[in-house]
Amino acid sequence: MVFDKNMHMSEFLGIQKENIVIRCPLDEWLVRLCDKKYSELDCNDVIRMIQQNVGKIIGFRKAFDILSESPLCGKYDWHLFEIMIQHSDEIKSYTEDFIDMEYLLAD
Repeated sequence: MVFDKNMHMSEFLGIQKENIVIRCPLDEWLVRLCDKKYSELDCNDVIRMIQQNVGKIIGFRKAFDILSESPLCGKYDWHLFEIMIQHSDEIKSYTEDFIDMEYLLAD
């Protein structure tokens, strides 16, 4: 799938929000996530995406954007940064994908 910064997360994830059965707060968040575009993702969305393995590659890429502006973001200082460190080996495996995304995100 080609990454497009104007694409809704539902398109990227291949999820129809109408098909999500709400059973818990995570399901409610997933419905809200489906309506968001890349530019609308916030620190809490990114943390949850990474932790729940939902669109991780987009979460990792957006985390770089967020951390460059607000390195202390998260439930506590450095929370997102800490999560990125925990996934550093996985992030390294996505290097080429990030380069492609950077090109597509350029205005």
